[in-house]
Amino acid sequence: MALASRASGSSVIIQLLPGNIGDTPVTVRVADAESGKRFTVFCKTNDPPADEFLHASLEVRDEDHRIAFCQIEKRWTTNGVEFSFDVAQAYMEASKFTLIETAHSGRQPMPGFTQDWFYLRDFVTNSATAAVPPGSSTVSPDILKALPGCIKTLRPGARADQVWQQLGLAAYQHSLGGESFPTKERYWLNSNQELELVFEEPAGGDIAGHDSGDQRKLVQATLYKNGREIVASSK
Repeated sequence: MALASRASGSSVIIQLLPGNIGDTPVTVRVADAESGKRFTVFCKTNDPPADEFLHASLEVRDEDHRIAFCQIEKRWTTNGVEFSFDVAQAYMEASKFTLIETAHSGRQPMPGFTQDWFYLRDFVTNSATAAVPPGSSTVSPDILKALPGCIKTLRPGARADQVWQQLGLAAYQHSLGGESFPTKERYWLNSNQELELVFEEPAGGDIAGHDSGDQRKLVQATLYKNGREIVASSK
């Protein structure tokens, strides 16, 4: 599977968690290292031209300030690309890995990108606690910051399950509070932001197939802050 096929023509942001990483081309291995932990991130791809469009970084920050930032060197293997780095235990809680592939066709840049990211703390142990605990109604600040831009890239007719992926909210889909009806849903992202999704009337009342996910088609997505519209997708 080529990462480029996920990035072309759209912007997709996915927070990787132990519970959803199996649905992506990314794997994460963690081992003990002299300085703390060694992370090896592998991305399966059969797209060598992606090299110049594929970049990874490691960021350490507290709530308000970036403490450190660096690019991670990539190493190509027979069926993908690998990133390896060590992180001291003292910085584990505040560290975040990000992999970005800008869209392209061969070596021709295209609109859009795919961003996979995770907090290192979520993969440190086999019993890692997911960053989205059951019942959580607070979305990551990183996702909220990117959300207006992601909403602008949505197009009418996108399937409901694809909308959640494109907005980077798939990991939160079943934990957000809100209101849900067959053609309209409204979710509380945090204390003052809400997301409204309007869908076409499902044909024959078929909302979700057995294996094919939510089949409803998007009409419009709208982001509200303090009750006021911030941004909406095209209709």
